[in-house]
Amino acid sequence: MCDPTANRIPAAALDRCAAWMADHAGEAVTGKAMLPAKGPRDASEVLVGPHYMEEPVLIGPEPEICGVFCRPRRRHTVAEPVIFLNAGGVPHVGWARGTVEAARELAAEGLASLRIDLPGLGLSGQTEPGRLFLYDERTRHDVSRAVNWMERAGYSSVGLVGVCAGAFQAFHAARADRRICALTMINPLCFAWNSSYALEMAVWKTYETSKAVSARNAAVMEESPDPDAPAWRGIASRHARLIVRRGLEAIKSTLSMLHPAALAGQRRVERWMRELCGRGVRVLLVTSEGDLSLKEIARHFGPEEERLDSIRGVTRVSLPNADHTLTPHHARRAMIARLIDHGGVRRDGHVRSDNLLATTSPSFLAP
Repeated sequence: MCDPTANRIPAAALDRCAAWMADHAGEAVTGKAMLPAKGPRDASEVLVGPHYMEEPVLIGPEPEICGVFCRPRRRHTVAEPVIFLNAGGVPHVGWARGTVEAARELAAEGLASLRIDLPGLGLSGQTEPGRLFLYDERTRHDVSRAVNWMERAGYSSVGLVGVCAGAFQAFHAARADRRICALTMINPLCFAWNSSYALEMAVWKTYETSKAVSARNAAVMEESPDPDAPAWRGIASRHARLIVRRGLEAIKSTLSMLHPAALAGQRRVERWMRELCGRGVRVLLVTSEGDLSLKEIARHFGPEEERLDSIRGVTRVSLPNADHTLTPHHARRAMIARLIDHGGVRRDGHVRSDNLLATTSPSFLAP
């Protein structure tokens, strides 16, 4: 009943459901033709589309990384391919199927991509118990394993694309791996994990659980509704959510300022960003209007983000009328257009020499 960041997947219950379905599968298809059983890790299958070819990928050793490699069917560019990382606990298909859409659109422009599930997510192998895999810097080694696979496939450098927790993983993987030459960070809620973020997760999990219980109680009350109850309950819920969120943001800001690096006058996140761009990494930082990621950016780069704007190699884009995970179709289309430009590919398929754009073109925002 909680968001994927703090939720625990009920694996035992799902395994029981899967076992029951396997036991009864023959009953539903008696007398009908059946296709050969193909698992998600059968690498012999290739899906051919109008402009793309896709095949499943399994990267070892354990914990294995499962993904899909998407490449252009006809023309290729010399621009580097991209690796799509998970957005929170969302599998490699992407929220609203956005990662599949993006990969195939990139292929139409001549760009290859690999969309993966990091260990502990989706179809990939499990990590050790208790590991906070969404915000664990050790996961950068798993990202580098995916980069290794791309290198064996013939790509010496790659770009990374990540939403929310995926942006965190992309940021720290790029710090450790010089084969990563471009980053697209979408609505990052955390640049450097510390106890304040862990506190936020614990509090938010409790809040979301209580909200689910309240929703259940409201459903029960519908049988004997109180005409005065809905209005004040809704108002109270909205105010409670706002108070909780503002309190958590204040705690994060306070603890970030009390971090030893901050007390020593060292802005470590800003320093990391400058080091990345100093070695030539192109950074595209995308935020939805009004998203909480704006507070995270201000926390590390100043309230007006002037220090971020001063870093050569960082491109900022703001998406209007978009939520945190880019659910609206127009937001996903705008993001795909930005990915193509960030990769340095012009609409005629040639590689741009000026592959850094400073603002969002209105044509990219059309539904």
